[in-house]
Amino acid sequence: DPQKLSALFKTLKDCELSAAIITTMDLFPRAENFLDPLVQYCIQLEAIQPLELCSPFRYPLTKYLNRFPQQAIEYFLARLDQPSCSKLFISIINGQKAVPLRDKLMESADEIMMSAFNTKNTQDGSKSLEIQFFGIHLIRILVKYNSQWLNNNAVVLEHLVAIWNSPERLLRSKDDEHLPLHMLKEHKMLIQCFVAYLKHNPEETTLLFQMLSILVHQNTFDFTFLKDFYAHNISEKYTHQQKKHILDQFFKFLKEENPPLEHIQQIFKELINPILNVSFAKGEGDLIID
Repeated sequence: DPQKLSALFKTLKDCELSAAIITTMDLFPRAENFLDPLVQYCIQLEAIQPLELCSPFRYPLTKYLNRFPQQAIEYFLARLDQPSCSKLFISIINGQKAVPLRDKLMESADEIMMSAFNTKNTQDGSKSLEIQFFGIHLIRILVKYNSQWLNNNAVVLEHLVAIWNSPERLLRSKDDEHLPLHMLKEHKMLIQCFVAYLKHNPEETTLLFQMLSILVHQNTFDFTFLKDFYAHNISEKYTHQQKKHILDQFFKFLKEENPPLEHIQQIFKELINPILNVSFAKGEGDLIID
């Protein structure tokens, strides 16, 4: 009975005993019925003691959730508007022990889209933005463990690109002082997703140009990893045919997107000039310029 379990938890003060009880819950008949009380009391126990980074409850809870991955995913995705649930889910999904749960989430792209990016879910703009952030964070974790996940989920990629190009995100990138600390990672996580995708899709050029808008303004986070991607993966490793394609598409991008001058300067600095410098140094300049 979940209510009896709830009463039991209220009397437990010893962390090891609490963790041991969580460990045994998947052995009970109809064990999936304990999902909500287990999650809620893990949250409450961690709130009582500052244990989030080394919580003894995370592993036994993960073990339990791995037994019922479909129910667990439905439960957490329905509660992305509850930061305590969302943060717990993200921590668990990012853990080495959550393979069955994470594998099931990788099969749930449509559910992620509906739960995290359906603006009809809430009328509160700030709440909607927070739900969107948790969705981006989940996708970033999936891409971390499977760098080709976006290749197989084009709709998700298209939505991430739409978020990146939205005027609202651009405003947030210019003035991030008023954002909650955890949401400052939005721009970095989007770029990490894009970089993972681009490493498997060298024919994609538009994203190469669009990402560099992040360097126009001063940022809270270090984007050296992005500069290294342009310097090493593109300038040094791309073939001359691929580099020529980038140059050809650059002029098309300028005409269609009409980016501001500061953005164009970053494209020249991080992409166009390095491509030209490396190509001419290799004696391939004539091969990339008509």
